[in-house]
Amino acid sequence: MKLSRSVCVTGISLAALSNSASAQTAQALVRETDLVTGLPAHTVTSLGDVAVNNAHGFGVLLTTTDGITVLSSAWGNAGDAPGAVLFNEQNNIAGYDQTSWEGFFGIDDTAQVAYSPSCTVTGGGPTGLDCAWLDGTPIAVEGQPILTVPGKVFRFNSRVGTTAAGAPYWVGGINDGTSGANEGEGLFLGAAQTAVIKTGDASPAPLTSTISNVDFDVRYSALGSHWIMNVDTTDVAAGDEWMLIDGAIATCAGGGMVGEGQAIPPAAGGLGGELWTATFGGLSINEAGDHVYEGDTSGATGSDAVIVKNGVITWREGQVVDGQTLLAAPLLLHMNENGDVAFVWNTVGNFEALFLNGTLILLEGDVVDWTGDGVADAGHVVTDITGSASQIVGARSPSGAVELYVTADVNTPGGVLEALFRIRVGPTGGVPFCFGDGSGSACPCGNTGLAGNGCASSIQPNGGNLASSGTSSIGADTLVLLGTGMPSSSALYFQGTTQISSPFGDGLRCAGGTITRLGTKTNDGSGASQYPVPGDLSVSVRGGCVAGDIRTYQCWYRNAAAFCTPSTFNLTNGLSVTWGA
Repeated sequence: MKLSRSVCVTGISLAALSNSASAQTAQALVRETDLVTGLPAHTVTSLGDVAVNNAHGFGVLLTTTDGITVLSSAWGNAGDAPGAVLFNEQNNIAGYDQTSWEGFFGIDDTAQVAYSPSCTVTGGGPTGLDCAWLDGTPIAVEGQPILTVPGKVFRFNSRVGTTAAGAPYWVGGINDGTSGANEGEGLFLGAAQTAVIKTGDASPAPLTSTISNVDFDVRYSALGSHWIMNVDTTDVAAGDEWMLIDGAIATCAGGGMVGEGQAIPPAAGGLGGELWTATFGGLSINEAGDHVYEGDTSGATGSDAVIVKNGVITWREGQVVDGQTLLAAPLLLHMNENGDVAFVWNTVGNFEALFLNGTLILLEGDVVDWTGDGVADAGHVVTDITGSASQIVGARSPSGAVELYVTADVNTPGGVLEALFRIRVGPTGGVPFCFGDGSGSACPCGNTGLAGNGCASSIQPNGGNLASSGTSSIGADTLVLLGTGMPSSSALYFQGTTQISSPFGDGLRCAGGTITRLGTKTNDGSGASQYPVPGDLSVSVRGGCVAGDIRTYQCWYRNAAAFCTPSTFNLTNGLSVTWGA
């Protein structure tokens, strides 16, 4: 990434990035030829598609081998922590032997993996069964009855994703259970196999036709409140493909319906009577109902490929975006729950470029951080942004930072190798975790605090809170840990190396592993304090941090009143910080 670029992330202005930790070089997380933790002697031979959850976690599909056995695995983490194998291909699991996984998959907020392996009945039986699984549980199996469609069986199961709470969704083929006749496809949700929409259903109003085909490109919002996909209907061939949102035909600005052959109103960015054509895809939707998709119009060649956000053409082929002219159709597109849109598009010179909210983030030819220490490595240059779903944008952190994940081929001194990269754009700082608000481990005496805080104390029923300001950059550490909601007492700020969540005193211990005491402060009359203050060592120096470290932080405070347990102390929530260069 070229660090001289200025970035604007939906209301957050980030200038002079070359002097800030707000923008970082694309950092390799896992590479071809790497040994994989959790799979002894297995090395990475290829990388597949990428997924994120709504808790700052991510995953990538890996193919690995020990020289004899080839395995498919989902590798990543549930939150802001180093990557590891989340789930891998297995034999004799729930009565099946798994083989290679389909590229598309999803992870929920606890890092359960929703995926589609090919399966064989253990001990002999049908082989090559196309299935949908959530971790070690088969959700749908080729040839088995569809629970919600009597008399029908699954022909295939594909494009498996999941909501944040672990409700899988996928596209399944439908066959008649007696004759075996192909009866189309459907969108299915959850272990109950709810048929959301399927071939043969009535088309949404005002159409009077029926659904003839359900497309494979589908997305649910984090909590499953909204979904988006496109379908074909039995209408005339020049007008039979339609974009659906929550089962209704999508509309664009100006009131036009989004479907093949429909007029694009000027309010939506239509030019000279343009019509939608049958090329919809690359879609996303969030809980707020914000949605994005790519499409094609009947306009002139060279300006007919578009990206639409909330019913308005926002980027168009031929447009100059952050100094780059967009050529042909977009290659990759994704939007997070905050409405941040990332896309990959070819530019002049046939360079693939990654953009976030219309700002150039990564361009073929850029130098990247291959070793993962936060510093760009000379001689390591991006040659190709790879895959069909290999770019995705994670949830924005409380500090406003956006994390992009992308797989790319890199020309290294050892040859061209592929890797998964993370790019943090925007302010950096801590990501809260381990709350005493009832969302995770229970507080010792049922003394639940306010959402996002620690457990309640005798002074503050909302509980204590730990937040941060500044940037977590080893080269320019301005990170400040901010404790609030505590008594007017002493407060110890400390650093850990792992995330835990267990009862401790009147609260929860969140920062575990190797502990470093940063400093003890006295809370003011409002119950607030901070580390550091003038004269203190910076957090990174006091904690002995180096670029690439992920450290956890918490504040332990005195609470001398008789309350909850016999202990006389409590703690704030935890904070996870990734240290950049």
